[in-house]
Amino acid sequence: MEENSLLKNSIEELRQRMIAKLNARHENTTTANCRSNTSLDLINDLLSRTQDFLKSSREDDVLKKKLDEEIQNALLLVPKGYHSRLLIDSLNQLHHKIKDEGEKNTFAFSSKLVQQNTMAPKTTEKSGQEVCKMDIKSRSKNSVELDSKDGVSMKLDDNDGKDVVVKNIQNSQISIVFNASAVYLNLIKASTLIFKPVSSSILIRDCNDSVIVVSAQQIRLYNSHNIMLYNAVRSSIVIEDCTNINVAPYKVNGITVDFCDNNHWCKVEDFNWLSSDVPSPNWCIMDKANWISFDL
Repeated sequence: MEENSLLKNSIEELRQRMIAKLNARHENTTTANCRSNTSLDLINDLLSRTQDFLKSSREDDVLKKKLDEEIQNALLLVPKGYHSRLLIDSLNQLHHKIKDEGEKNTFAFSSKLVQQNTMAPKTTEKSGQEVCKMDIKSRSKNSVELDSKDGVSMKLDDNDGKDVVVKNIQNSQISIVFNASAVYLNLIKASTLIFKPVSSSILIRDCNDSVIVVSAQQIRLYNSHNIMLYNAVRSSIVIEDCTNINVAPYKVNGITVDFCDNNHWCKVEDFNWLSSDVPSPNWCIMDKANWISFDL
């Protein structure tokens, strides 16, 4: 009798434990679903607000910057897939709208242009080079644009906090010697671009056979190939439709970045590579023997 009673008690105790586990699992699942639904609602709201802004004719730099930051932050949290692609698409549309609005205004920026017959990723012997003089289009009062240069060596200086657009550049070496807010690179070929630390993000699109030296919160590359990316990044590097992206740490003489040692410079997310077991063949860490330091 006593043994039967103990057996019944053990069975009942086991049953109660199983019920408790099932209840806990149900609560966790419900909570996770609620969080997931909440996240999707927030993403959909962000996408909706961005589309409303894109369809409007108003120019609002504050709202533009807020939407840009929200989308960039969301991309850090959203897993690869449908919603991340929607966010990237909205981000690209936002940048195109900013660019189109800026092309309505132009101004001349004064410095001195130095012609150079050949381009190579030189890192020193630039101390005698003067700050250059070129024509730059302004997208808005808070941004500058450098367009259509071939075979030049130049430095671009301006007030900190402006966005920078560099496009249609080939066989050139360009140094951005002020702290830009955000950077947009498009159609860069066979060139070296060196940046002072950027406060938010850098977007690299349709660039080939080039050296890019940059420190930023976030770095995104699209449809770019044969890039040597010397970088420091606080959050992440994301590539899409890219090949032969070679990464190394950001080293610019005289500049210290507080997050240089977080090792994010060598952590790359490839949106075209879904396997978690096999590394993406589209990027690699540069041989340490080839790491170099640059001068602005």
